[in-house]
Amino acid sequence: MFRREAEADSMEMLRPSLRHLLRHLTYANVMSTLAVFLLMGGVSYAAVTLGPNSVGDRELKKNAVTSDEVKDQSLKAGDFADGQLPAGSQGPKGAQGPAGPKGDPGAPDSSDLLTATLPANIRGQLTVNGDALGPPFPGFRLDCPKTCTLSIVGNVTTNTAFSDWFDQALQNPEAARKNFTLTIYDQVQAPFERYDVTGGLPTSRYDNGFRYVFVFDAQSIKRVPV
Repeated sequence: MFRREAEADSMEMLRPSLRHLLRHLTYANVMSTLAVFLLMGGVSYAAVTLGPNSVGDRELKKNAVTSDEVKDQSLKAGDFADGQLPAGSQGPKGAQGPAGPKGDPGAPDSSDLLTATLPANIRGQLTVNGDALGPPFPGFRLDCPKTCTLSIVGNVTTNTAFSDWFDQALQNPEAARKNFTLTIYDQVQAPFERYDVTGGLPTSRYDNGFRYVFVFDAQSIKRVPV
């Protein structure tokens, strides 16, 4: 009984406060209070229900994350697309590397035969099936390190056999290839060296007004008995 009387006295004391609250209660007050309650409740729900690493591209709106949300110096170069980062300044020059191995000696330049001292009374002759191909010449050079070349040198002459052959090679190289023989004669016109040339093709021509040099590439050059 005493408890009921105490509750009645408490309600009687609250009535003036409730009447004052109700007189000032409006629709705007109710809706704003309800909005705050729902907002706080939604945030609490998201914080409780979202697991780690559960927010990705689908959940984030475009441009939702800006510079303010990114920790300074937390991104790496791999996080940027190509071309987004400016190139850095050129670094210092590195130390010189070790010397490489010595290369193979190069083939001599055939044009130096224009001024070379040629052997006296030595003559060379190119022949195809025994028929002379061009005039005799006083000097030659063979080079066969990897590819075979034959260089012949002679005094300028009115014979145009080599020049005509060279012009033909410029127009149609494969059709201009010939198999021929190089024979070297001594001072008494006796042969002492002979070479069979397969697939010979004139590729270079030099002329200084006094001497000419023709260079032939060959598929093979083989010395044969005289």
